[in-house]
Amino acid sequence: MERLLDGLVNLNQDRGLHFHAECNAEDVNPIKAEKLWKAGFTNLEVGLQSIKETTLKRIHRQFYDQRFLEGSIGCSNMEWKSWSILLRVAR
Repeated sequence: MERLLDGLVNLNQDRGLHFHAECNAEDVNPIKAEKLWKAGFTNLEVGLQSIKETTLKRIHRQFYDQRFLEGSIGCSNMEWKSWSILLRVAR
């Protein structure tokens, strides 16, 4: 992912190309958020699948609350055209 973002940053220095992404907030830190923005991502959605242990086990995922908060804050500091946190409720 880092190599792809670095390549997009180099190719899209004038930010003439615009991209949209959905990602896990836990995987985004302030440095990656800035790279996404510099690469031309103008719309970003970060999702929270669930915080319920049984659901997370069933869908083979984990939740790291501190990383989710840090990623969300890192994303919120950028000048996106559109930025949202999607909450998906799984029972």
